[in-house]
Amino acid sequence: GVAVSLLVAPPLYLQPAGAAIGELAERMARFARTFGEGVEGPWSRHAADHWMGEARAVGDEVARADRTVARAEEAARLNPRGRRARDAHPHFRSTLTGLERCHLALRTLTRAVLDRTYFVPSPEQGTAYTRAQRQALGELLATAAGAIEAVAPIASGGEPAIAARLRVEEHLAALD
Repeated sequence: GVAVSLLVAPPLYLQPAGAAIGELAERMARFARTFGEGVEGPWSRHAADHWMGEARAVGDEVARADRTVARAEEAARLNPRGRRARDAHPHFRSTLTGLERCHLALRTLTRAVLDRTYFVPSPEQGTAYTRAQRQALGELLATAAGAIEAVAPIASGGEPAIAARLRVEEHLAALD
């Protein structure tokens, strides 16, 4: 088995790990943008339930990306060509950790919006927050979506890392 591994090196799964993180970032950005657009206008308990369900669905994708990164880490452990992969794994893991934190924040926001609808009578649920509050939250979510979306090319290697990191930093500065 060891001799065969030396002659025919097993795959490192770097590309699938990067692609899974990139897909997760794109999906999370789409959700944040859609949620932000929806919360700016009038909404109901049904819409808040839908956003909560979408946030939970993104959680399933976080778990899938975590499994893909773990598989890549395991594949590199005893692989003779694994040095390149071992160098990439901290990058993948830290990116995934950041996206997991973003997911938790988005899920918490959807929970807050949903909980707020339970304390407001049905015809007034869309105005549970003032117009200014809804607009500020929508703008915040749109900016966060831009920052999350800018992470995707870094993870998947589709854009030069320096340029992509500058885009992420611009979005983070706008969030501040």
